[in-house]
Amino acid sequence: MNTVVAKAAPPGSTIGVVTPGSPAESRAQIQRAIRRQEEHGYRVKLAAGALERQDWHAGSPETRSRDLQDAFGIRRSTPS
Repeated sequence: MNTVVAKAAPPGSTIGVVTPGSPAESRAQIQRAIRRQEEHGYRVKLAAGALERQDWHAGSPETRSRDLQDAFGIRRSTPS
């Protein structure tokens, strides 16, 4: 099996941070990670629900779905 390694995004690129599964351990942990990426020249966009918690998940299914779709630029249809 061949391993494929993607090229790194160039500095100035935007990195989206979403939590579609388990919640982040702490706000401080996320802030450190964001700061580290910004120090390397990246812009960081934190998803609206990235710091939410619902039981052992990172927010409601609707919030997690919305955040993931927003990160990939997927347009959602609105219910009538």
